[in-house]
Amino acid sequence: MFNALAVGVPVLLSASTFADTSPAVRWRVLIMQGGDPYLPSAIAQDRGIREVFARESDATVEFVTEPLHALESGTPPPDTVITQYLKTKFAQREPDVVIALRQPALGFLERNANALWPDVPIVFCGIPDDDLLGHALSAHASGVRMSFDVAGTLDLARRLQPNADRIAVIAGTSTYDQAWRRRIESTVAKRTHGLPVTWISDAPLDGMLERVAQLPARTIILYSSVFRDANGNTFIPRDLIRLFADRAHSPIFSFFSTYLGAGIIGGSISNWEEQGAMAGELALRILRNAGRSASSIMPSPPSPPSVMTVDWRQLQRWNIDTSLLPPGTKVLYKPDPLFKRYRVELGIGALLVFAQTGLIASLLIQRRRANRAEHAAAEQRSALDQASRLAVLGELTAGIAHEINQPLGAIMTSADAAQMMLEKSPPMSADAAMVVASIQRASARASEVVQKVRSLARGKPLELRPLHLNDVVREANDLMIRSFSDAGVACELALASDLPRIVGDKSALQQVLLNLILNAIDAMKDVPVTKRRLTLSTSPAGPHEVALAASDSGHGLSEQAQKHLFDSFFTTKPTGLGLGLTIVRSIVEAHGGRLAALNNEGAGATIRVTLRVAESTGQSRKGVLET
Repeated sequence: MFNALAVGVPVLLSASTFADTSPAVRWRVLIMQGGDPYLPSAIAQDRGIREVFARESDATVEFVTEPLHALESGTPPPDTVITQYLKTKFAQREPDVVIALRQPALGFLERNANALWPDVPIVFCGIPDDDLLGHALSAHASGVRMSFDVAGTLDLARRLQPNADRIAVIAGTSTYDQAWRRRIESTVAKRTHGLPVTWISDAPLDGMLERVAQLPARTIILYSSVFRDANGNTFIPRDLIRLFADRAHSPIFSFFSTYLGAGIIGGSISNWEEQGAMAGELALRILRNAGRSASSIMPSPPSPPSVMTVDWRQLQRWNIDTSLLPPGTKVLYKPDPLFKRYRVELGIGALLVFAQTGLIASLLIQRRRANRAEHAAAEQRSALDQASRLAVLGELTAGIAHEINQPLGAIMTSADAAQMMLEKSPPMSADAAMVVASIQRASARASEVVQKVRSLARGKPLELRPLHLNDVVREANDLMIRSFSDAGVACELALASDLPRIVGDKSALQQVLLNLILNAIDAMKDVPVTKRRLTLSTSPAGPHEVALAASDSGHGLSEQAQKHLFDSFFTTKPTGLGLGLTIVRSIVEAHGGRLAALNNEGAGATIRVTLRVAESTGQSRKGVLET
């Protein structure tokens, strides 16, 4: 310690000087640690002090910590060395208050306060009541008296282990360990309830562990502190608890708050951090009342009350019923309910469920819309089929009207001739004349009806406008998707990009393409499903033309079919009328185009429609279907 102080003086002095030059520092608080500053108890007390200043003071506070644990060593340095070091370090500015943690720090200040800072108030903390006996505290000193409830801890042990038949106490051999052994001995002598007491102390650590392992299950084990064993090995007492707890056959009790969570089941606990907080509050009150003595501001307050505290995990380990706990017992480390322990995970899960529900709802909505679209497409296909049938019927009607019109004319001519004969020849009966007149009237009416039918069959003129042939193909393909599926036909689009626009009637061209598709599907009905393929393609066909082709994988066309395919009433189907491709021819010719039919090199046939581009035919014009 002496060498450490001698080496550390220049460094600490320069840091202190730098701090003194800051005008923002209002108070300087010196915390003198009377032991190892890294002990859990020292850390807890220090944290309690600082949190009070941070919470209750707006002033800028400089904390300086000085460890004096060398005073507990076998050969502590002389007080004069430490005093000179401290006077040099704080030469430019003395501390405004000194907080002494543990008895060695308070003892040092009592011996050297006048030589150091005779008017600086002293606040002590972490010192048992019996250690304060015989101390002549100055008027500048006040602090928190510390008491630990050993008796309450033994009472809790008797309550949780009603069948216990002995008590074992674990303690080390250091000065601090032996001081606590004396305190426990005086309490145990009064609270043993006739139970024998075993001390596990004067042995190396391995021997102590072995003796604990040999204790029967009906033993109350009380753990004090083990800073040093019989061989002189030093330890941090909290670190050894787990070793003892793993070997013990019964729970271990203690009264230090820093042991909770390390392996003890609990006890009547006095909290180190609360003691530090009380010392911080007292120091802050003294600083706010500068000029008054520390003892006059507040005499030494008692230690915070001990609280019965247990570790829920240890209760479960030793299968101890919680109903045995005294009322008001504080239970630590008890798992929160599921919704509290996993609230983040549950929240994320709920969000995922909501998102999934929304996704499913969206998919259902999309499915409903798709079904509606399919129904609409089916209705459109039905309407187109109906239009195609009506067009076929119109073509058929026009042909029939043409054929009937000639016999009707002959009938009317014959009726007129008969009428003339009746007028020149000897008169016939009145009934015959009436019959001839009836024939004339009926023939005239029939002729009018035929003319109207022919007029209707011709239809209105086509509306030819600029359009993209690829769009016509895509829309026709979309309309026939269900038909392709039902027929087991795989349809492929091979559409040329940057195809020039044509001038045409979109509905009429769709009728052309639908006719070609239906014929292709019918041509492949005897082909295995895996080989049913239809390709709809567009391509340039010269500088002023584009081509539309429908290529199937059916059986192809005979030589006769290639010659007469587009003739009226020519058909290769047993039930066909031979008018579908005739309508196609009429529509294509009305657009100024041409048709061609040829067999593929492999299988099937291709119907090729050639149309002129918009630049060649003009922007718009009227077209008429010839019947």
